Amino acid sequence: MLSFLSFPRKRESIRVLNFKKIHGIFSKIFIPVSGISLVEVIVSIGIITLISVSVLVTMSHSVTFSSKADIIFTAALVAERRIDVLKKFSFNALSSSASETDTGVDVNEDGDNDFLRSTEITENYDGYLELIKVKVSVSRLESGKKKGAPIVMETLFSNVEA
Repeated sequence: MLSFLSFPRKRESIRVLNFKKIHGIFSKIFIPVSGISLVEVIVSIGIITLISVSVLVTMSHSVTFSSKADIIFTAALVAERRIDVLKKFSFNALSSSASETDTGVDVNEDGDNDFLRSTEITENYDGYLELIKVKVSVSRLESGKKKGAPIVMETLFSNVEA
């Protein structure tokens, strides 16, 4: 008689969620908001304006610094080209023909000089007969006048044949 005993299980009822009850519970916990006040709108507009202005200022400074860096790089390139040209001279010809003062350099080939280049030659540098110091200064021109500090490059040439 004791074969298989089965115990009856209680039926578990599945409750259907009642959304009205849930909404009622949450509305008691959280304060319902019916709209946005004028103060909140003004504060949010102020925050958005502050962020927008700071981004625009950062971008304008970036453009300004980028253009200044481009001018400095171009001036350094002009000085480097002058030194490269002087490397082709013989040591004896270097001292007599390489000096120049305020020679206009047109970089973008628009007919207007963009930079002024000066080359100073110092013979017998530091008391040595076989050393020549070459100093190239490049200044930016704006409306025909020098603007800003010049970019200066210096190098030494020696007479290896002597």
